[in-house]
Amino acid sequence: MRSTIFTSLAVALIAGQVMAQTHLSGGCYARAYTADHLAANPDQVVARIVLFIWVEPETPDEIDLAVWTGNQGHVAASGTANRRFDQSLMCWREDMATTCEVECDGSSLQVERADGEMLQFRTSNLTAGQGGGCGDTIDLTERPGQPVSYRLSRAPHRVCADAFGRKLPQ
Repeated sequence: MRSTIFTSLAVALIAGQVMAQTHLSGGCYARAYTADHLAANPDQVVARIVLFIWVEPETPDEIDLAVWTGNQGHVAASGTANRRFDQSLMCWREDMATTCEVECDGSSLQVERADGEMLQFRTSNLTAGQGGGCGDTIDLTERPGQPVSYRLSRAPHRVCADAFGRKLPQ
């Protein structure tokens, strides 16, 4: 009986840690990949990424995403290299996981880890840009359908304010 109680307590604590690690914390996250990193990962299409998480009570979390492509991988061949692409995503929690989805096309990301200082997400299909005949889009994956993860660090508020060209809540 006693070991069952301790096992149940351990499972509850671990589940709580997993939930805390995937719960979004509002604010700015960013990463700029070095030339050395990009050279070591020739299929990577993202050279810089900035995202701002909007967390409002009683509404789904939202993400504003800006991606600057490098001149490599599938974007080099498609004419979408060295450009900026923006996207908005809506997020929700289900089964202790956070998923954020592009409203019009269903592409998405899954939060793997979020601890307030670092945000890591995984995707096997995430588009950014204007689709539907309104402009170009890119897929953040290196190879279509194959999952890729991105790890971003908390960034100063001004990084997102500058990237999105508007005042954002502190």
